[in-house]
Amino acid sequence: MTTFIIRRLLLVPVLLFGVTVVIFGMMMLLSPTERSALYIRDFPKNEAALPGIIKQYGLDDPFYLQYWHWMVGRADPVSGERKGGILFGDFGFSRTASEPVVTLIKDRFPNTLDLTIWAVAPVILFILFQRQYFVLPPNPTAFACFLLSLILAGLLQFFISYAMALLAFWVLEVSTYIFIVFAFEYLAGGHLFPLDILPPALQKVLAFTPFPYEFFFPVNIYLGRVSGAALLQGLLVQAAWVIAAYLAARLVWARGIRRYSAVGG
Repeated sequence: MTTFIIRRLLLVPVLLFGVTVVIFGMMMLLSPTERSALYIRDFPKNEAALPGIIKQYGLDDPFYLQYWHWMVGRADPVSGERKGGILFGDFGFSRTASEPVVTLIKDRFPNTLDLTIWAVAPVILFILFQRQYFVLPPNPTAFACFLLSLILAGLLQFFISYAMALLAFWVLEVSTYIFIVFAFEYLAGGHLFPLDILPPALQKVLAFTPFPYEFFFPVNIYLGRVSGAALLQGLLVQAAWVIAAYLAARLVWARGIRRYSAVGG
């Protein structure tokens, strides 16, 4: 068990790097114009300012260059000083809170650490007492497919949640719609019970919806319960749903940003 924990701790830097690349890559799915629109308050009236914002922040640079600037910062085109760079402790400026992100983290970190300790301690105890029931994937191929499916599941959940949140462009209260989608995710995604206890006909119907691919399908890959042609078909269907959710999110964003306006300072 100690070896298992040490291995997982050693994988933390790799995991953090992978997570940042995936999240940064998801942001790159938005065009430079869409990302630059977040820097202005009234998009329709200030649309002419977008090219300057894109140039100032390098939003049209290649992916690897933008990621590098995010890590180490970039020179300001006017003053020549370095701005940004998380490796230098500069996490940017929060426009919502009107103060540096580092300051926000310092103010909230003690409470976060306290809550984390109280939340993680019972989980560690549970793992120690139930360690004989923890299993690993049957082979490296299954583990690799599990990681791929896990990434696709994360993208699928992100795009669905993103599209639902964008309904705020049209309605004042989106929590009801989000609750309905979450209910389907929990019931039809295998969160509450394994889907293989359902009638076979219903399982076949659910297999062509996005919900099982957010949780149930990746878990089945990890346990080695799906392989061969069924595994390939599942990954293809999961990838197709990711693409469909992405296109839907892009469409909702494009329609919504045209309706957005803000007043005040």
